[in-house]
Amino acid sequence: MDEVPADGSPPIPVDSGGYFDHTTHSAARDFRRQAVLALERIGISVEFSHHEVAPGQQEIDLRYADALATADNVMTFRHVVKEVALSQGVYATFMPKPFSDQPGSGMHTHLSLFTGEKQRVPRPDRRDEAVDGRPPVHRRPAGARAGVHRGH
Repeated sequence: MDEVPADGSPPIPVDSGGYFDHTTHSAARDFRRQAVLALERIGISVEFSHHEVAPGQQEIDLRYADALATADNVMTFRHVVKEVALSQGVYATFMPKPFSDQPGSGMHTHLSLFTGEKQRVPRPDRRDEAVDGRPPVHRRPAGARAGVHRGH
């Protein structure tokens, strides 16, 4: 957003770009590039970034890490992004739906399940086999997700 209006009027998106739009307003492109560089300078790896669906909406994808490192990275990410935005005269928000007439924003995560160094990816040809007395592989991710949801 260009700024948070003090008079309560609706905020104004910094650009009018769309999904994967690489020709958006230079402020958004420059902001995203500076945010990625700032994150990488402090050791937070970024896999990729692009413009998202709504005007002013950016996506920056962090590289995977263990749960504790990822939690630290997310909290640091939020701070860095807000600081970079302020330094460029714009305002970054993590609100789920800052504009009532545009698609919402949201943080999402991808989970990878490992046992030791081996990633546990369900195999379609073995999806109904119990292994070592444990539930079939295709049911284990659901159990892991349930544990994540209970943790909130």
